[in-house]
Amino acid sequence: MRIELREVSYPPIVKLNLKLEVPYIYLKPTGEGKSTFLKLIYGEILPEEGEVLVDGISTRNVRFANLRQAIGYSGEKDLFIEENTLDEHLELLALLNRDVWEEAEKLMVKFGLSVRRNYMLCEISKREREKFKLVVAILKGRRLILLDEPFLYLTTDEKVKLWHILAEKWDDGVLWVITQNQYR
Repeated sequence: MRIELREVSYPPIVKLNLKLEVPYIYLKPTGEGKSTFLKLIYGEILPEEGEVLVDGISTRNVRFANLRQAIGYSGEKDLFIEENTLDEHLELLALLNRDVWEEAEKLMVKFGLSVRRNYMLCEISKREREKFKLVVAILKGRRLILLDEPFLYLTTDEKVKLWHILAEKWDDGVLWVITQNQYR
């Protein structure tokens, strides 16, 4: 998968030109457009000027909606249902892609969430919720993974695990883009 931003502007981002075909880390201070950068790639927001292409398809194109299924995205907000358990969320994802269940179980263990499987989202901590967003974003079937400051809520051991997972994903041909605060 490849990403191209052509003369993209959306405050605070101004006239960004970028072609991505390898993993990329977007380092910026707070308030400099890290989350906006990922939202533009995911098509959550559209640029005021310029064009964002993912695999040659503009985020403005109606066909982009089909491509989104292959994109794992962990942004500022999530669309989880508060009253559902972690397992119930994974079961919903498994309806779309039956192959995710086994990988989800392994990722839940790696990020210390397996003991919380039967907890509702409203019953887990912010830190656990952020880790669950990572699990969902990096599941099988993704061709592109977009992670907004993924290391913020991870322990040192979990950070190392995430780097290993991302390296494996790249070896499998999955492109990933990470934003990170340059001062953390």
